[in-house]
Amino acid sequence: PRPMSFSALPRQADLRKLAAASATVEGSVWLRELSRLQSVLMQTEGSVNVTLKLSADDEGYRTVKGRIAARAVLQCQRCLGPVELDLDVPVMLAMVWAEKEIPSLPSRYDGIVVGADPVDVFELVEEEVLLALPLVAAHEPGSCPSYSETPDIEASVPGKKNPFAVLREKGVESGD
Repeated sequence: PRPMSFSALPRQADLRKLAAASATVEGSVWLRELSRLQSVLMQTEGSVNVTLKLSADDEGYRTVKGRIAARAVLQCQRCLGPVELDLDVPVMLAMVWAEKEIPSLPSRYDGIVVGADPVDVFELVEEEVLLALPLVAAHEPGSCPSYSETPDIEASVPGKKNPFAVLREKGVESGD
């Protein structure tokens, strides 16, 4: 099913020329078209919506600023079920000719190496989304089917006595 606002994002773009013209690139790309992202998602239905404003800032940096929005379905690392995340990824990039220039950029920008050739916009979007994903996906505590705040270990092993029960019987408080 196509989202109502789906308009195809251009695959290639000359970011330097677009920045010189203060242009905006916007549109959507199907999740299934982003192969590296596909490998970490449980479901690849849906799209990524992108708005990128290209310009030169007051210091002369050619920039790519905007937002990337998507719904990502990842695998919960507790219950192995699906976890839906609504992503709203801010983009703050400055263009450089070579990777060695990135460390000298102002801290508000991440660097993007842009040569004379057009940039693969899908790859740029995919990279930003991958960087925004959590290292470990999990449901919020309390909403995960297989997660409880305080697991009752004693109840899970019949006949097993808690080794700290001796301390409790002697009146020793934990944390002293």
